[in-house]
Amino acid sequence: MTLPFIKKKNPYELDTATTEQMLSNVFTLCEKAPNSVPLSVLISYSNYRKERYALQRTVIIVILLCFMLLPFFFVVPRIVVSMRDNNGRSNPEYDVSVTTRIPVSEISATIGGRTVPIYELDSHDYVLRPNANGDMTLSVTLLNRQLSSMEITISTVDNDAPVFLSAEMDADQMNIYVSDETGIDFENITLIDTDGNEHALIRWNEILDMIVVEYPTIETDVRIPDLRGNVLLVRLTPTE
Repeated sequence: MTLPFIKKKNPYELDTATTEQMLSNVFTLCEKAPNSVPLSVLISYSNYRKERYALQRTVIIVILLCFMLLPFFFVVPRIVVSMRDNNGRSNPEYDVSVTTRIPVSEISATIGGRTVPIYELDSHDYVLRPNANGDMTLSVTLLNRQLSSMEITISTVDNDAPVFLSAEMDADQMNIYVSDETGIDFENITLIDTDGNEHALIRWNEILDMIVVEYPTIETDVRIPDLRGNVLLVRLTPTE
């Protein structure tokens, strides 16, 4: 039975003593001084040179590979940011696309030290939803630790509810005047009294930011949203 992984001995390989004798005979026939260095030393030195050559070759290959991969260690990501079109119905959102062949290790955004929500859509594609106005810093770090940053000025975030200005009676109706920079969402104004009944607006005037409601007979809450979803609550209480 043949055992695996066992190197067979070369039948033509001479032993060291025979080889030394043959070498001595060759020197004698050539009328040369006999070899003074033992053959075992020469063989050991030859094996040492082979091992050293193999090590040198491995080191050179590693160095060449490092030089070939060196450009990838200094790849800086390219960031493309574009605002989404939401028709002014919500706070601004930004599409972020990172152009690079190297995986993204981390992406972050801050405004005044506060973290901005980031949502991943796909590989290298994200959505930013700023929650405040100010200078937003967007940073992208790749797997090779290369960092790219950019600043975007945010000025259209609205977290303020409409402002109540005044109210006046007009016969059995009440005119309510409000103000909001982004605009009042008149179609979504609701009136609900304490009994849970919902009432409709009589009319509204977008130029004057005025809504007209029927004078309530019981306590009624008027919820007035703006186009960004911020809500002003006006509580109407009938007088005796």
